[in-house]
Amino acid sequence: MPFSHVRDEFQPEELAKLTEAFNLAWPEVLLARGASTQPQLGWLKQTLAHYLIACARLGEFDPVKLKEEAVAALTGATGR
Repeated sequence: MPFSHVRDEFQPEELAKLTEAFNLAWPEVLLARGASTQPQLGWLKQTLAHYLIACARLGEFDPVKLKEEAVAALTGATGR
């Protein structure tokens, strides 16, 4: 789970929403950014998780909104 290191910071339902957002965003981020090695995959997953955690710390927990914001931020996409 990409959020195990912050599990004490959030409620279980909040972690579930973060996980849902991660699972929604991951395919798009991976496709746009690409990663061909395990270290690159790990870095990209960690970057996505950290972005979602930062949004959650600001009070955003809607999985669809989180996904859209993360994809836009990590892929440079605009107009979402």
